[in-house]
Amino acid sequence: MRRRILLSVAALPLLLGIAALLLLSSSGQPASAAAPGPQFSFGAPTLVSGKVQIPVLISGSGFSPYVGFALHLRWDPTVFHFSSATNTGGLFDAGGFCPAADPNTFDADGGGVQYSCTTLTGPKTATGQLALISITPLGTGCSSVHMFTFGPPDGGTGATGTYTVNDGDFLPQANTYGPNLNVNQAGLACTPVGTPTSTPTPANTATPTATPTNTPAPVPTNTPISGAPDVTVFAASLPPGVDSGGIVPYSMVVKNLGDATATGVTLDMTVPLGAVPFKNGYCKTYAAGHFSCKLPNLAPLAQIGVVFNLQAPISLSSALLFLPFHVVAANEPPANAGNNDVQLAMSLQGCPDLTGDNVVNILDFAAATPSFGLHVGQPGYNPLADLNGDNMITIADLAIMASRYGANCRGLDRDHDGISDSDEINIYHTNPLVADTDGDGLPDGVEVLTFGSNPLVVDTSGDGYTDGQKAALGTDPTNYCPIMRADVNMDQLVNILDFSVAALTYGKGSGDPGYNARVDQNNDGLVNILDFSIMAFSYGRDVLQCP
Repeated sequence: MRRRILLSVAALPLLLGIAALLLLSSSGQPASAAAPGPQFSFGAPTLVSGKVQIPVLISGSGFSPYVGFALHLRWDPTVFHFSSATNTGGLFDAGGFCPAADPNTFDADGGGVQYSCTTLTGPKTATGQLALISITPLGTGCSSVHMFTFGPPDGGTGATGTYTVNDGDFLPQANTYGPNLNVNQAGLACTPVGTPTSTPTPANTATPTATPTNTPAPVPTNTPISGAPDVTVFAASLPPGVDSGGIVPYSMVVKNLGDATATGVTLDMTVPLGAVPFKNGYCKTYAAGHFSCKLPNLAPLAQIGVVFNLQAPISLSSALLFLPFHVVAANEPPANAGNNDVQLAMSLQGCPDLTGDNVVNILDFAAATPSFGLHVGQPGYNPLADLNGDNMITIADLAIMASRYGANCRGLDRDHDGISDSDEINIYHTNPLVADTDGDGLPDGVEVLTFGSNPLVVDTSGDGYTDGQKAALGTDPTNYCPIMRADVNMDQLVNILDFSVAALTYGKGSGDPGYNARVDQNNDGLVNILDFSIMAFSYGRDVLQCP
């Protein structure tokens, strides 16, 4: 008992800090007078050892204790690739930290980098170089380097807002582009092609992890071949942000820019980890994290719209949600494939529900408190509480939690299968730590939400093909297909080879050596002429004919 009392007293300052965060997040009133926002700007880029180095400068004053900001830079990943990023030491003059940037927390394809900074005492005065970003040229192109920041509109409210680049004036939007730095492989000024001019406003109010930059379909870098199809894909609509586990409606357009009919057109989406797509008339094929749509032939200059609904990942932390698309036609020559890919992005609002009870409350703070001050690798470090992804549990993480206090949302999905831990345990009785409970090749969330199959049964329909195999073929895992049942050697075609396999088990009964349950078409426990008669109805048919 004594030990518990001592622990409680030791944790009192932290709990008082949590209470202060909750008061600030609910009242929106600053603890002190507003201070001018800092100003951010680019320094002159230089070329060092074949890499373009870009200084990020900060000046001005602002920020009260326990207030942080995120600084993001983004560039065209087809022109530059992330190399390294360093900071210049302590945040501002003293009493804060700005960890070295980690590109994987912002844009894993190398198209961006972020800093997440937090003040500990204040107000602060900021002067000098905040960061030095190094990017590697991938060719001779030109890219706009965009800078944008997230932070409170003054020194202490804790509300999300934006400082514009260079002038420091606060804008009420959740994010904004500042002036671009247009630079080429030599670190010289240039004019990029297709520079975006605005950024969608994310749906969240907590400090986001990053900002989406949805752009039109890439400008082809190839010289198209005439007399051939040339398909491309671009977004027709996409919401700027979505909550953890929310439904995202959006639409894509596939167009044939060539002067010949495109045949065998397939649109493929790489499904983000933890997201779950919903099938529709064209789109019903799922395999290894890819969701595909088989589209009709497209005449020259014809286009078709494809509507998607996607359940966003159930996430504790805010982040960018990337949606990569690839389109191809079976008769499209490789020279016309330069515009077959596009990547969309939107803001994902996290739900810091560490306990999995579908509400952000004091229990989540209690779960995070034992890890306060610890970093990754230390005993007791709780990765679930690291909401800003800086590998440390700090007041910044608690501030994110406070900003969502009281929210009814789902945030805990430890196996990233698209079903919250609580629903896996209480509704579906699946394993919350294993994404594919029955091991049939489909994540539990895809089974339940996309296809309606049983996440606890390998072959929901009982026709001999697993749910994952049927989804990969574009057929319905819940639909019993006699063709699949008759395809006893599973080569996707019912022919003489299947009857040859069946002949080996003819006359065998359940329990006899050599009995083959796949051949026993009527499940009567005996392989006989009745089973061969059932198989004969499917002779010569392909399993792709199954619905």
